[in-house]
Parts: sequence; structure tokens; C-alpha cells
Amino acid sequence: MADRKTRAKRAVTERKRTATKTNPTKTTGNYSASNSNIELPILNQNDLDSDKLVQVNTVIGGGVTYDKSGKSSVEVPNIQTVDINSIGGNVRFPDLTPIDDITKPNITNKCDEKTKNAAIAEYDQGINYELVAQKYNNYTAERYKTLVSAYKSYAEGLKSVAELEKVKQQFVEVLKQQSVTQDKITQYIDQAHKTATGQAKLPYSIAEREAGLNETKSKAKKAFYKAKNAEDEALAFINGVDNSIANTSSTNK
Repeated sequence: MADRKTRAKRAVTERKRTATKTNPTKTTGNYSASNSNIELPILNQNDLDSDKLVQVNTVIGGGVTYDKSGKSSVEVPNIQTVDINSIGGNVRFPDLTPIDDITKPNITNKCDEKTKNAAIAEYDQGINYELVAQKYNNYTAERYKTLVSAYKSYAEGLKSVAELEKVKQQFVEVLKQQSVTQDKITQYIDQAHKTATGQAKLPYSIAEREAGLNETKSKAKKAFYKAKNAEDEALAFINGVDNSIANTSSTNK
């Protein structure tokens, strides 16, 4: 039993090693729809473990991206961004190079009193401008809050219009049902009048039919007796003729 298991493991290992060393092959098939050979590549284990596979670059939505390596980024449209690597370039650092001879400092970045006062005054004006800009941004933020409330109010207005349309539909539906009801009432009154008229006419119709029946009976009886009289007269005539003939025959004898 152990030998059989060992042989089976060796066979599986050999197949894996053979599959790993096998070069990619191509399969062709003749498709009558296009009358051409289509080559379909077959991936082996080496291809699956290599970078030959398609690199997936997924765009999640808008400015958010994510790729196979796990890196992600977010780009906000129409906004000024700050690169963390550029912050240091926006800051003025002091020159910390030691001065060998303090009696001859040879300072590069320097200005006189007049230039200093003018520069400080300009920076003060710049700071005032930035303070105004901050107030402007605060004001703009409040305006956006007002815009949000306006959007919400508009949305509620749309809801009210939608509800009003529903009320209109229900109102029209009630009017339609009332019209249907009035129509049915009219049909009922018309049918009730027909029924009442028929009921009122019934005795007269019965009397008329009975009178007609009696008249028919009378006519039939009159015709019967008329035919009976004619038949009696014919028989009497025939009997009279027969008697006359018989009497003549007796006399001749």
C-alpha cells in the first residue's frame, strides 16, 4: 500500500514539473462564421506567476483611483493643492553658516532701515490682506451654507409639487368616479321607468291579447258553423237527388 501511495505522489510531482517546463502552445480552430483560423493563447504556470498578466488599474469614481500595487490617490477638482514635499520650499530658513570673522560678517541677505521699514509695511499690508481673505472665506462658507439650505428648501418645494400632483390625480379620480356614478344612476332611472311603464301596460296588454284571442275564437266558431251548414246543405242535396233517382226507377218497373 505504501508503494502505491509513493508512486502516486511521484506521478503528480512529475506532471507538475512537466507542466512548468512546457512552453506556451496555441490552439487553432476553423470557424465557419469567419472562415479563418483564430489562435487562442493558453497560459501555463510560468505565465501565472509572472508579470505577463494584465495589470489592473481600477478607477473607482471621479478623482479616486486605485491600482494593483495598493496605491490610491484622490484628486479634488478646482482646488489648490499643497505638495508635502514643497512645503519646505515655501518657508524662508535662516542662513546658519558660521561667520569666521565677526568683524567682517559679509551678510548676504541684508537691507537698510528704509528698505526694512518699507518691507515691513508691505508685509503688514499683506497680512491685512490675508486677514481680509480669511474673512472672505468665512463669508463664502456661510454663503455655501445658505446655498445648501436653499437646495434643501427647493427639494422640499419639489416634494410639495409632487404631493400636489398626487392630490390632483386623486381629485380627478373622484370626479371620474362621480361621473360614472351619475351615469349609472341615469341608467338605473331609465331602466326603472321602463320597468314601471311595462308594469302599467301589462294589464292592458293582457286584456288586448285576451280580446284578440276571443275574436279569433269567434271567427273560428263562425267559420266552423258556416262550413257545417254548407256541408249539411250539400248532404241534403245529395240525399234528395238519390231519392229522386230511386223513385224514378221504381215507377218504371
